[in-house]
Amino acid sequence: MVPSIFCFALHILRRQKICFCAVMCWLIFCPLPFPAWGQVKIEELGLVDDENELYRQVNQLLLDRQYEQLETLAQKYRDEKSQTQLEVSKLDLFYISLTSPTRGQSQSYRQAVEDRVSQLETWVSERPSYTAQVALGWGLSDVAWAARGGGLADTITNEASRAMDDACDRAELVLQEAASHRVQDAARPWAEMTLGNLRSYSPQRMRKLMKEVSTINPWNRSAIGALVNYSLPRWHGEPGGLVTLADDLARDQQQETGEFNYALVADLAYEYGEFRRFSKDGFDWKRVRQGYLDWARHSPDLPIIWGKLAFYARIADDRETARDAFQRLQGVYSEGCWETKDRFQQCLAWAFDDGQPGQAECIIELGGEHPTSVSFANHGRQVLPYIESTWVSRYSPQTGKLIKEDRIWPNRFSGLTADSLGKYMFLALSRPSDGGFNIVRIDAADTELKLVGSTDDSFQALTASPTGNAVAMIAEGGQIRLWDLTSEPTPSLTVINDVGKDSQSLAISPDGKFVASARGQTVTVWDVKSRKALRTWNTLGNPVYGVRWAPDGKSIASFGWHPSVQIWNPDNGQQIAELKGDHDGYFCGEFTPDSQLFITGTFSYARPNPPGEVIVFDLGQNTIRARYQGHRMSICGMAVSAEGNRFATASDDGSIRVWAVPTK
Repeated sequence: MVPSIFCFALHILRRQKICFCAVMCWLIFCPLPFPAWGQVKIEELGLVDDENELYRQVNQLLLDRQYEQLETLAQKYRDEKSQTQLEVSKLDLFYISLTSPTRGQSQSYRQAVEDRVSQLETWVSERPSYTAQVALGWGLSDVAWAARGGGLADTITNEASRAMDDACDRAELVLQEAASHRVQDAARPWAEMTLGNLRSYSPQRMRKLMKEVSTINPWNRSAIGALVNYSLPRWHGEPGGLVTLADDLARDQQQETGEFNYALVADLAYEYGEFRRFSKDGFDWKRVRQGYLDWARHSPDLPIIWGKLAFYARIADDRETARDAFQRLQGVYSEGCWETKDRFQQCLAWAFDDGQPGQAECIIELGGEHPTSVSFANHGRQVLPYIESTWVSRYSPQTGKLIKEDRIWPNRFSGLTADSLGKYMFLALSRPSDGGFNIVRIDAADTELKLVGSTDDSFQALTASPTGNAVAMIAEGGQIRLWDLTSEPTPSLTVINDVGKDSQSLAISPDGKFVASARGQTVTVWDVKSRKALRTWNTLGNPVYGVRWAPDGKSIASFGWHPSVQIWNPDNGQQIAELKGDHDGYFCGEFTPDSQLFITGTFSYARPNPPGEVIVFDLGQNTIRARYQGHRMSICGMAVSAEGNRFATASDDGSIRVWAVPTK
């Protein structure tokens, strides 16, 4: 389970000490991990200073016990219904500022929250008022969340539960007292809604509070966020219930806001990982599109509206809508909308692309998600992109269509590799309970899932042996951990120490007896049985991003930030060949099963990021056999099918392309 949007944003703010206005923009708008490309000039729409100034002013007035001035400021925001330049309610920011203390270097997050509650209690004691009571209710709600923590229900201790319940009791009492003042202010019912998760309020009570907020401000996005959080299946909702909620909220406010509420619930559902694509039984793209257009009629100058519309248009494969949205943006990049400039560029490049496969056999567009690697599975009949998320998806290499999609929440998909024969996939799944990882093996027919092993550390690289009989990773602490799957009844683990914390890649020899690792400008071959380094050699460039062992076992390829790929003899570390290209470097590369070709994907750090190119090197002739264009940005992952007739590439442009291996 996760904390409410409100408390999660404050948690980020206080623990990370990042820009207040950036967190507020996330809090109110819940920006998504938007995609990335573009030939247009990108201008930054920097967040204006009024959010930070309000935060500073409110905090100083509270510390100075200037309660009359705080009351005057709150009433001013109520009367004016004023907003910041980003159309965030100043009254919402006022209350958030009151419960957002600045934490000292030696002070814990929970202590900072409790200290702020003490300050608010002093205000209520010296000058009891609606404003003070609502602020204290918010602060106590924050204490309750801090006591609970962000873990799953079965991780909450009895002590934490008691502290949470005590804070909730006090918060409910003070908010009841505030209600007696009958002030037209949406902050109090919104504050009660954030307690709804912790106290398991009934759906009817939550909807009543939502109606109270909507009566005061039908465009209030924050309260809808609290209701969506409450309605998640991991909390108090049912699978598919968010679609019904979106429909109900849109119907309730149709005259005032049109389809805006429908679009906002869909936006939050995507943020929480509850949906990934539009469908007949899920969220409807036409209604989401209309919701953003209805919002735009109310707030025509808000760039985030057009940014979100462009993002969801990509998921819906609606280039026309995306192009129109980008034209409305006029090249403006806003931190409050796009996660990074690259994501902005990625979506922009897709919008103005013709969508044709060109030299590729097919394109798999991932709707704005960012794949970092790709594998073939089921003997080449499926393509799996690796995207860090709670979903595992498989596509057809012939048509690019989705074949199967599995949700693995509360685990996260954190790593992917496959053997060269296409028999097994190996997935790294993060454990939400302690942050560690489980490595699992899935056979081609999806009939067997086997736990290979576990690690408490994060890892830099994951790879399988060509036969699928072993899998290895480089742990964050600088260890190679290799599991031998031929060992019965459980895989045996071999740990090789002192590999280096900055090691980037590794490869297992075809016979499983050796492992090669890359670190900086060097490649090292390790003996699995003795756990000793056999030899280390320097490469031509820096750094080395990847090493690959040829299927015939006779050579190792290294590549990285250098315009050539180097081929080495693993027995003595001598260079066999240098495959010269004309790009900045290569993020990925793979041998074909016959060890005759080495296929690479290019990248560049130039901005805007130029299109990635595929280069196929002929090892026998030491020449370039073929070049393929089509990706809109750099290529970051690659896989060759077990049959050797196809290869797939993953790109920063948010797509997978499947190509035919060139013949002589």
